[in-house]
Amino acid sequence: MKSAAPRAVCAFVLMLIVAMACTSVRAWPRRRAPRESPGTIPMVIRVYVYREIPKPMSRCARELVTLILARGGVTAEWQEGRAIRRGHAGDKPSAGEAAPVLVTLRLMDAPAKPSADTTSRTLGFAVLDPETGRGDLTTVYVNRVLTLARRAHGSPGELLGAVIAHEIGHVLLGSQQHGRSGVMQAEWSEHTLRLERLDRMEFTSAELTRIHARLRWVLVESALAQRLQSIEFGP
Repeated sequence: MKSAAPRAVCAFVLMLIVAMACTSVRAWPRRRAPRESPGTIPMVIRVYVYREIPKPMSRCARELVTLILARGGVTAEWQEGRAIRRGHAGDKPSAGEAAPVLVTLRLMDAPAKPSADTTSRTLGFAVLDPETGRGDLTTVYVNRVLTLARRAHGSPGELLGAVIAHEIGHVLLGSQQHGRSGVMQAEWSEHTLRLERLDRMEFTSAELTRIHARLRWVLVESALAQRLQSIEFGP
C-alpha cells in the first residue's frame, strides 16, 4: 500500500495555487466599459479677419468656442476665409464644399459711428431673417472686446471666444432673444465678467433642446436636397 503523504502535499499545493489565482483575479482592477459618446452635429465656422489679432488670443478664443459648442453636442470645424478687400463680401463656398451648417464669422473693429441697430456697447451681432430666424452671418467687434477685457482685468482671448459663441448661439437658436445666464446672457459688463468664469459658460438645457431640434431639421433638409439633386427627372 502506497503512502498518502505525497497526495496530501500535492492537494495542498494545488489548493494554494487556486487560492492565489482567485486573489489575483479579485485584486485586478476591472476596466470600465467606455461610455458611448453622444451624437454630435458638425458645423463649419468660416472666419474672415479684417484686423490683426495676436495668435495666442485667436487660439484661446477658438479653443473656448469649440469647447462651449462641444458641451452642446456641436462639433466645430474652423476654416479660413480668403483675405477680404474693403467693400468685398469675400469668397463663398462652392456647391461641392457647402456644409449643411455653415456660420460665417467676421472679426473687425467697430465703426466710429454705431449703426442704427447697434450701440457703442455692442460687442457683436448676428444677422437673422426676422420671419424664419434663418441666417449664417455673425460679426464681432474685436476692439471693443479688447477694451472691455482690459477694464475687467480679464483674458482678451476668453472674452473674444465667449462673444463669438454668443453670436453663433443666435444663429443656432434662430432668434435674437437672450437668456438670463450662461453664454446667451444679454449683459456683458465689467461687473459681470469679474464674477463669471468664461471657460465654464454653456447653453442652458432649454437652449440646447431648441438648437438640436433646429440643426437636425437643417440636416434633414440638406439630405433631402442632395437626394433630389441625384434624381433624374424625365422630360
